[in-house]
Amino acid sequence: MLRWSIALTVATVLCGCASKRRDALTRERAERESGLGRAPSVPYGDDRPCRIHGTSPELDSVPIVYGLLRYEPGYLKARRERFPNANTWFAGGCVSTWDSPHTRAVYYCPDCRTALVQWERVRQLSAADAPH
Repeated sequence: MLRWSIALTVATVLCGCASKRRDALTRERAERESGLGRAPSVPYGDDRPCRIHGTSPELDSVPIVYGLLRYEPGYLKARRERFPNANTWFAGGCVSTWDSPHTRAVYYCPDCRTALVQWERVRQLSAADAPH
């Protein structure tokens, strides 16, 4: 009798777990199908004033970049210190599919974008002056 009780308990637990997994997969599939090709509705980024410039954020739609990202030397440090909220693009991860979104809503700081353009301009001028 004890063996049957244990077997019945194990079967109930396993069936319950399988049912929860099936429900989660069904919900995930419905969410995926309802949003084909669309970016998430919640904008990425900080909706508070910029910690560097104190400027209020604005909303923009930016391209999503997929794949392995490579940065110019010094870019990540400059981004942290000078333009952390430029948000001119969004990193979408390594893999994209036919239904991957192409744009994403982001919050951005206009002064950070100006600082990014200035940083890029200085980098270009430095590269042009470098011996070849």
